[in-house]
Amino acid sequence: AASQAGFEVGSLGVAQVQLATDVSAVPLTRDYLYRSRSAPAVLRRVG
Repeated sequence: AASQAGFEVGSLGVAQVQLATDVSAVPLTRDYLYRSRSAPAVLRRVG
């Protein structure tokens, strides 16, 4: 409950770090999060 209140008030944030030994193993951007779900699967595919 306290963490939810922190997000609602705006005093908390989230950061994500991806570690990999090969730079091509992780995406450079997170564009795949913003693709339309109604688009054909071939257009939504990552990688």
